[in-house]
Amino acid sequence: MNEDIDIKNDKGHFKFRVSAIIIKNNMILLTKSINNEGYRFPGGHVKIGESTEEAIVREVKEEVGLSVEVKNLYSVLELIYKDKKSSKIYQEINYYYVIESSEFKNFDDFEINEVDNGEEKCHKYKWFNLCEIDKINLKPEKMAEYLKNNINSKNNIIYYNDKL
Repeated sequence: MNEDIDIKNDKGHFKFRVSAIIIKNNMILLTKSINNEGYRFPGGHVKIGESTEEAIVREVKEEVGLSVEVKNLYSVLELIYKDKKSSKIYQEINYYYVIESSEFKNFDDFEINEVDNGEEKCHKYKWFNLCEIDKINLKPEKMAEYLKNNINSKNNIIYYNDKL
């Protein structure tokens, strides 16, 4: 159970991912890595043989250093887009879970370095006011709009196709 579900070929790239929606006192925790523009939800790839709930608990422990429990499935997002530079098609299925942890003590921004499949990554974490989520450069963009308007919903299916 150590292989990510991550398929690449000369035509494109498919990823099976999980992301954590971490909200406390109307603040949401987002991350930004040096290599990516915009903020994202903490998370990562699901491994072969791993459930999505197991994956989100593991990913948050690895990336944020917190033990968490899954509160509920917020949404499943299918995202398809074309890379402007390479013209390759990228497709992602991402399970977004609302999670809770008693380990959240403050709302200070922080940074964590991790080694992920032999690659060193630096994640910068920042708390944002949930009411202003639509003003953040959040990737994917559709999630900011959806969260702002539907924060208390569950089990949503979101399909976003931007490949054309």
